Amino acid sequence: RAQRYSSILSDACLVTYPRAYFLQDVDSHLYCTRYLRAWALERGIRRRLENDYGEDWYRRKEAGAFLAGLWSEGQGITGEQLALRTGGSIDLAGLAPDFTSER
Repeated sequence: RAQRYSSILSDACLVTYPRAYFLQDVDSHLYCTRYLRAWALERGIRRRLENDYGEDWYRRKEAGAFLAGLWSEGQGITGEQLALRTGGSIDLAGLAPDFTSER
């Protein structure tokens, strides 16, 4: 696995990536999963905005008011609660098209 790790990163970064970093290059508490969940949450909220206010939702004052209402609680609610308030859920499977050519 160390050789595969080094090979993939070296090819992607165009520099030699040491095999010794194989087990060190892991974010604490699997931080990357938080990014995936945030990405899925953003996708769900964006779909809601597009459905309710159109593709140019970012130009609509009503959409701004909707977002201001969501943000008014700051970090007082969880991502799951925020998703429920927007009529959705945190759907990681829905991210698959973002990683493939199925866009």
